[in-house]
Amino acid sequence: MKKVFSLKLFIALLCLFYSSIAHAESLETSKADKSLFETKCSYCHEIERPLSKRKNKDGWTATVKRMQSKNPSHISDAEAESIIAYLSYERGEEAPVNRIKDPSNLSELEKKHVPVIQIGSGDVEKKIVTITVKVGEVPHPMEATHYIKYIELFIDGKSAGKVDLKPGDKPEASFNVSGAAGKRVTAREECNLHGLWEGEAR
Repeated sequence: MKKVFSLKLFIALLCLFYSSIAHAESLETSKADKSLFETKCSYCHEIERPLSKRKNKDGWTATVKRMQSKNPSHISDAEAESIIAYLSYERGEEAPVNRIKDPSNLSELEKKHVPVIQIGSGDVEKKIVTITVKVGEVPHPMEATHYIKYIELFIDGKSAGKVDLKPGDKPEASFNVSGAAGKRVTAREECNLHGLWEGEAR
């Protein structure tokens, strides 16, 4: 009986180990694709332009190929594929967004997933404030098999910053932003198991 239990434990730990390696490799690939996107696409226009849109993979393929056709020597076919992969992941078609259904009676999932927004002090002269977003009233786990992939801040519906996370990180992020006074401040996070969640500053 002990041998069977030990074997099962060994297999579980082995799976966890390889899962962590795969996740780390995925993060490194994502960083490389992001760097390539920023380098190549900023050559002709501000990178905020594509990042303000959402398209499916076919849509991003058409966009990148159109840009590539204008200057074929600037973006190779392999680079185009990497840029398409990055944009499809970062700005793909939006998944269903989960929100609080009853503020007076939060479910266990809502307690662990809805972003909590704290607007702090900042530079009064430059009108810059620090906004901290924490995932959940109850801290969300950050394990190899259950973690938050990223936190993104929005001011009046426009992205004001995004922080990628990985297992072992704290499920929170801080943003220094300007022009937030009097505007709607929201944040979104994506859990690898439970999808996309949104919270609003109260």
